[in-house]
Amino acid sequence: MSSLQIQQEQDRTVITIAGSLNYGTAPQLHQALKEALPLRGTLHLVLTGTESLDLAGIQVLFSLFRTAREGGWDCTIDQGEAAPRIDKMLRFAGLAPLGSDQP
Repeated sequence: MSSLQIQQEQDRTVITIAGSLNYGTAPQLHQALKEALPLRGTLHLVLTGTESLDLAGIQVLFSLFRTAREGGWDCTIDQGEAAPRIDKMLRFAGLAPLGSDQP
């Protein structure tokens, strides 16, 4: 199970994902993110509470980033304490360091 929180701030949209981002949760998450568009300013994705991530989850993240970039928004990822668990998958998919400040 995963939870999604979308917070619109003055100059950015913060999307926080907690729990699992995988084959079982990806379709629901993708639909919720689609409904959250259009975004304002920078898209800031917070994955600090993400416990697991598979290729279906990566596909959702990639689609979100592509949509945001096509809309002219900057994208950042905050991996926080989840970094050791998901960093390898994000790098494999080419999303980090693209959306993070890690080298």
